[in-house]
Amino acid sequence: MNNQTRQARLDFQRPQAMSSLEDIAEDSHSSLLYLQNELLGVDSDDAAYAASHFGVCKGLVRLLQGSLDTEFEDVINKHICLYTRQ
Repeated sequence: MNNQTRQARLDFQRPQAMSSLEDIAEDSHSSLLYLQNELLGVDSDDAAYAASHFGVCKGLVRLLQGSLDTEFEDVINKHICLYTRQ
């Protein structure tokens, strides 16, 4: 790991908008699906479109799974309690 990569990780700011979360999900998960399509010889706009959307979906789910145990647990519990009381 070079110094620029290390510094970028240290300077990481939490995303403040949904579009930023989608960009992170796209960069981290869709690119792997694009690579799989390329390795399998799939050269279709529809396959690329599906890989993009599925990758964003998968990335957002992973982000939510990682955050549930830490910072959003009390918010989720509050809303679940409010929902079950009604």
